[in-house]
Amino acid sequence: MRFIKDVPAYKGVNNETFGPYKPGEETDLPMTEADWLLRGKLAEKASD
Repeated sequence: MRFIKDVPAYKGVNNETFGPYKPGEETDLPMTEADWLLRGKLAEKASD
């Protein structure tokens, strides 16, 4: 994932804390987390 907007730290569905993330930052995330970030246009798939 490559973040395109600021995302503050948050608790995911498994109660694990993720973030905070800044635009341009890349990381691997579980699909459950990546899905809502992609749909919310907060992040995009990073090219391999």
